[in-house]
Amino acid sequence: MCKQQNNVKISVIIPMFNIEQYIEECIDSVLNQNIDGIQIICVNDGSVDDTLKKIDKYKENITIISYDDNKGASHARNIGLQNAIGEYVYFLDGDDMLVRGALNKLYKILVEDDLDAVFFGRMNINELDRKIYHLDNNVNYNFTHTSELIMTGKELLKERLLAKKLSFGVWQAIWRKEFLLGVDTPFIEGIIHEDIPWTLRHLSLANRVKVIHKDFYIRRYREGSITVSEYKSHNLISLLVGLYHINTYYKSGIEMSFMPIFRDIVELIIDFVREVYDSLDCSIDELKNHLHTGIQEIDDYIYISMAYLKRIYVIDTLDTSIIEKLKQYNKIYIYGAGKVAKDALLILSRRSLVVRGFVVSDLHGNPPVIQGHRVMEVPDIDTDDSIVLIAVKSHRKQIEQNLIKHNIQSFIYYL
Repeated sequence: MCKQQNNVKISVIIPMFNIEQYIEECIDSVLNQNIDGIQIICVNDGSVDDTLKKIDKYKENITIISYDDNKGASHARNIGLQNAIGEYVYFLDGDDMLVRGALNKLYKILVEDDLDAVFFGRMNINELDRKIYHLDNNVNYNFTHTSELIMTGKELLKERLLAKKLSFGVWQAIWRKEFLLGVDTPFIEGIIHEDIPWTLRHLSLANRVKVIHKDFYIRRYREGSITVSEYKSHNLISLLVGLYHINTYYKSGIEMSFMPIFRDIVELIIDFVREVYDSLDCSIDELKNHLHTGIQEIDDYIYISMAYLKRIYVIDTLDTSIIEKLKQYNKIYIYGAGKVAKDALLILSRRSLVVRGFVVSDLHGNPPVIQGHRVMEVPDIDTDDSIVLIAVKSHRKQIEQNLIKHNIQSFIYYL
C-alpha cells in the first residue's frame, strides 16, 4: 500500500460520514488486497462520531482529507478525485467492502484489455446475522446476463437495457482516471442518487468497457443507509435534479443511432421517479417547498416537472440544429396529437418557442384542444412564415405529401 508515491495503480476513494462502526472493516478490505500500488483516500465528510479516530491508526498507509461541514458523498468523491494519483480510480462506500484479491484481478483486466472501465457484480451482507447473499439473476446489479466481450459504453447500455438490468451504482466499476478527467463531469453536489447521471454520462462516452461475471463488491445492509432508507422528498428532488443534468448533457446533440436507446433508458429512470413520487405521503404543493437548490434554472425545471408528475417527465433530446431551424420561423405547428407530440410541446415551451397548435390528418376522434392549443387539420395551417414539426413515427410519406399539397414546404422531424 502507498500513501503518496509514483506508479500508483489504483486510487480508492472512500467518502465517510458517521460510519465509526464500519470504516475499519472497509479499509481493511482494501489493505488486504494482494496488489501493490494502491492509494487509499479517505474523505471525512463532516462526521460527528468517532470515524476520524477510528482511521487514525491507518494514517501511515492512507491519505486523509477532512472538513467540518457535511457536504454529501458527491462532494467527497469530487475532492477525492482531485487528489487521486492512480492510473485508475475506484469509488468505494465507507460502510461496504471488497472481496480479497478483487483489485489485483480487475487491474490486470484493465491493463491487458486497455479499458476505460471494468464492471463487476456485488453480493449483500446482512448486518444482523453477517451472512452473505449472492444476488438472484433477476436483480439489476447481477451482470450474468451481459456479455464479457469488450464493447463501447453505449453498447453496454443497450445490452443491459435489452436484458432489463440497468444499474448505475458508482461502486460497480473501476475507471481509467485519464478518461474521467477528459470527460470532466463531476458528481452533482447536494443530491442523492448522484450516481445515475454520472454513470450514464461516462458510459455513453466510453470507448472500451467490459463486464466481469464476478461478485467482487460486498454491500452492507444496515439501518440508516441512504440506499435502504424509505423514500423522502429529497429522493424525488435529487432525481429531478439528476434528470435536469442528463438533459443538459444531451441537448447539445446526441448520435441519432443512440437516441432510441437513450430515450428508453430515460423512461426507466422516469419510472423510478414515479415510484418515489407515489410512495411519498405529501402533496405536490408540499414538495414545492423543497425547491431551494439555489440555481434558478434548476429550480424552474423541478417546478415544471412537478406540474407534470402524473405524466413525468420529458427529457430534452432535441438536436440543437432542430431548435435553431425552428427559431427561424414565426409560426410553429406540431404534427401529431399523441404522447410524442405532447412531449415536443413541453420541450419547445422550455426553449421559449411558441407553438400555434397541433395538426392531425382528421379531426374525427381527436379533441378540439390539447393543453391549451388548438387541434386542426393541414388546410387550417397559416402557411405564411411557418414550419411543421412532425412528431409521429408512422405514415411520414403521406404526411409530407399532404403538407406539400397544401403549400407547406417547411417541415422537420422530431424523431
